[in-house]
Amino acid sequence: MRIEFEIADWINSHRGRYDLMQSGLTGRIDLSEYFNGCGFEEPKQLKKLIAQINGTDEELVSLTHGATEGVDLVAKALRLSGVNGFDSFLPEYEMLYKAPLAEGMERGKNVLFLSDPNNPTSLRAELPEGYRYYVIDETFLQFVTDLDRVKRPVNSFRINTFTKFYGGDEVRVGYIISPSSEIRETIEKLQGITYEPVSKHNICIAKKILEDNDRLKEEARRISAENFEAVERYMGELKFYMNRKPEAATVAFLDYSRYSSISSFELCERLYEKGVSAIPAKLFGSESTHIRVAYTRKNTKDAMSELVSALENLDKRS
Repeated sequence: MRIEFEIADWINSHRGRYDLMQSGLTGRIDLSEYFNGCGFEEPKQLKKLIAQINGTDEELVSLTHGATEGVDLVAKALRLSGVNGFDSFLPEYEMLYKAPLAEGMERGKNVLFLSDPNNPTSLRAELPEGYRYYVIDETFLQFVTDLDRVKRPVNSFRINTFTKFYGGDEVRVGYIISPSSEIRETIEKLQGITYEPVSKHNICIAKKILEDNDRLKEEARRISAENFEAVERYMGELKFYMNRKPEAATVAFLDYSRYSSISSFELCERLYEKGVSAIPAKLFGSESTHIRVAYTRKNTKDAMSELVSALENLDKRS
């Protein structure tokens, strides 16, 4: 089964003046000092730093090019080990239910794929009991807590990336923390077949970033918290998902039903006509009246104001 990355396609084709789609801090945190003068680095020291920040053993860490590759590799490894059933709860980031389908898994209760905080709602996950494995995308987790403070079941895969929290799109580094060194070895064998090795130059950059993690963490959380305040202030008649205030993790799932009952696709197309870019609920597997907004840009306040204005004037075509 071929995976179509519909969210990426939507983002590339719907870039408006007021961008409420970019969920990472790209361009908001200056990473130039980590790029400058960086040569090549072996994976071992970066794995050691990742293990320290996550409170785990470096023997469990695999390096990837990002979270999408991480989810794909875990799905491949689980399928190879005989896991046939998977579960996920919608709304959810599309790769977390498409990757297991692409590997031939069927709906069942062997393994649970999820994001924490959830993308798109930014609500923290509660892990139900009874699964053989948990595959957890922690892309936005460090916005809300230190990674070593989170305790996962021993049968968990933890997946992360430098793209969102550090704004490191060009770093192209992510990682998987596996439940055991045996599974980690299986993942890395599969990785050698299906993906190019992670660049040793990029490994050097990622290592320098993590060596400065405490300072960068403060900056990333400050930006997210300040912009989240702007989202709350300019929501108009929009409501948070399930009326629950989300974590300040750069994305929120907003209910627009007080403005309209049209589909999320149609609504986002109309918003795009007015220069406002958001992502429809449909792309997170939901038919509900929600859109995902991200609040990472410097003009988040203006973008939210324009969003509400566009909603209040839906029937007035420009």
